[in-house]
Amino acid sequence: MQLDIRQERDKVEQQLTEKAQGAEVTKEQIETVVHMGLYNQLVKATNVDKNSLSNLAAERAKAVKAYLVEEQQISPDRVFLLDSKTNLKTEKSGAELTVGAE
Repeated sequence: MQLDIRQERDKVEQQLTEKAQGAEVTKEQIETVVHMGLYNQLVKATNVDKNSLSNLAAERAKAVKAYLVEEQQISPDRVFLLDSKTNLKTEKSGAELTVGAE
């Protein structure tokens, strides 16, 4: 995938200027939209298999537990991890943290 960043920046600036209807378009606005576009292209071009995604989720969970136990001084008996592989949802990205008390 080849990309001419100047050409993309010019395209974005033109589109923003047209939408602004005479209002000023700042360099920061242009850069933000360009970066968002580049990020979205990168995400679309990246293929992550379900096993890798599952491993990432497990490692993230371990890191959160370590933070809660080590930094926030929560008893390890009160923080536990569930098996995320049994209910892996791949239709959207994100992490879910649930907190419960009995």
